[in-house]
Amino acid sequence: VYWRKSWLVFWLLFFVLHLAVAVHVIPMSRFTITADRYLYLALIGPCFIVSKLFLQYMHSNIKKTGGIAALLIYLLFLGLYTNYRCKIWKDSDTLKQEIRDLDKN
Repeated sequence: VYWRKSWLVFWLLFFVLHLAVAVHVIPMSRFTITADRYLYLALIGPCFIVSKLFLQYMHSNIKKTGGIAALLIYLLFLGLYTNYRCKIWKDSDTLKQEIRDLDKN
């Protein structure tokens, strides 16, 4: 049934439209449209799709504990990596220096 998948079409179009505006595929005046830093708004679409598919998987009773375990491991990884990066990133100068050092290798 098509109407059950209309959420997928909506969020894909949401993503593509916001991406096109932020990357300036659709030519618009720079003063009338948002800056490049608003590109993260386009990520609402894919994030919603992934969360909806994850919830559908969890409600299907197929290896529910495996899905929860994978999600917890992923969240633990993100938390540990964020903690590691915050210790290194003291200010913009240290971040730029680290990028220069990584670029030399």
